[in-house]
Amino acid sequence: MRLPLLIALVSVSGCAGRYRTQFVGQGTAIIQPRTIALDAGPPLVNRPWAVGGGMQLPAGDYDLALAFEVPRAQLIEWTVTCPGVALNGTSGESFEQFRARRIVEIRAQRQRDRESAAAATNLVLGAVAPSVRVGDATVSGQVQVQAGIDSDPVILQPGDVGSGHLAASVHVTTTGDGVCAVTAAADDANVLGSYRVTRVRDLHAEAAQRDAQLRNVAFDARLQIKGRLLAGGASVEARTARLEMIAAERARVQAEANARAELVASQRARVQAEANARVQVRVDLEARARATAWQWRREYLGYLAGECHANPNRRQEQRVERARIARAQVDRVQLRLDMALRARAQLSFYMLQQGAIARPPMPALIAENQGPLPFDGARWTTGSWVWTAGRWDWHAGYWSDPDVFTAAGGPDVLVGGEVSDAGGFYDDPISNPPPGYGPPSPTVRDHRTQTIREGSRIRDHRTPSPTPAQPTWTSSSHPDATVRDHRTHDDSKQDDKKDDKAKDQGGGRFVREHR
Repeated sequence: MRLPLLIALVSVSGCAGRYRTQFVGQGTAIIQPRTIALDAGPPLVNRPWAVGGGMQLPAGDYDLALAFEVPRAQLIEWTVTCPGVALNGTSGESFEQFRARRIVEIRAQRQRDRESAAAATNLVLGAVAPSVRVGDATVSGQVQVQAGIDSDPVILQPGDVGSGHLAASVHVTTTGDGVCAVTAAADDANVLGSYRVTRVRDLHAEAAQRDAQLRNVAFDARLQIKGRLLAGGASVEARTARLEMIAAERARVQAEANARAELVASQRARVQAEANARVQVRVDLEARARATAWQWRREYLGYLAGECHANPNRRQEQRVERARIARAQVDRVQLRLDMALRARAQLSFYMLQQGAIARPPMPALIAENQGPLPFDGARWTTGSWVWTAGRWDWHAGYWSDPDVFTAAGGPDVLVGGEVSDAGGFYDDPISNPPPGYGPPSPTVRDHRTQTIREGSRIRDHRTPSPTPAQPTWTSSSHPDATVRDHRTHDDSKQDDKKDDKAKDQGGGRFVREHR
């Protein structure tokens, strides 16, 4: 009983991992009638394997749970025999002990029943007891029933013989491998007995035992190797001397290392002390120089303020004045900006009252279909909105040839793009441009392209006759423009000078024609 309790306590304390239980098996106890056991003598009890039964177990610790089924009350004397262990014990009680205990229990129960009945009777009689009036007083009676002593003999019932289950627990530690058996002596031959065997393993003890075995094996192997070496001529004294030499060398190296460490520590302390001294001297010199400088500064300021009547706060006043001037400049700029915004707002309001229309925001760009590439090297110019005469005018995109120039020197427009949604002008900020409205489609000039191979074309710029190009600008289309003709001789230099003079005076627009 002690070992299971100990295992439970160890488990609660956090060391439950040390022990492990393992169910081994279940056996049948050998039950002998008491008369036969007495006639047979001790040798039969001490040698249960002589009559059969038992369980083969290896050496270790085991818990045996004994169980006996008895048809009536009786005393079971059991014996557990294992290698190196023999334990005896009893379970149950004799029939005389059972009978005396049962008579006491029955009489106690009868006494409790009589007391309960008397208490109930007193309650009933107290409630219905009569009361008598004598003069001015009322007299009431009280009846009390006393529970008597039971003098009747107690006779046990026919089935009340104390049959039932008896149990016992045993812990054994075997010293070797062998058979463990359980025998018992009972009054009746039909008593059934059994036992359950559970092995209790101490993992720490097993690990220690394994370590001890390994150490023993290693020690034996060392002895064997040492014997072989000695038999081969090895010397124990040489090994001892070598070990002593190695120990001395290690001690010497350790001493030198300690000496070097002490030397390095002393040098570090000296260097640190010198560095601290230098730092302290520098700090003292700087403090003295700072104090001297402040003293000279105070004396000089006193001289300037006293002898020269200088203003010691002039720099501060100058900084204040510069800050005031900067704020004034910012204020003036902000005032001009506010006045300009106010004037612009007033002018816009006046023009709106006079019937002007506010310029609407630029509409979104119109998606254009560029179409296929008209020729190799063509350049596409995207269309855009242009504000013209109070409305947004859409200039459609076009293809141009960067290698061909017009008479005025600009690129020649070849092919125009196609507007997918709308074209023309736009002066309504709400509605979309009317579809189909826009400038006429651009013309296409044929450069007499010959197809050499699929995907590659060659442009022929050879003209049939050297026809001079027409001027782009004329005086009829632009009355304010003056056209200078450079196809003149030396006698026209006077006219050129006039034209240059007019140009310098800003009159007219000059266009040079390179025909």
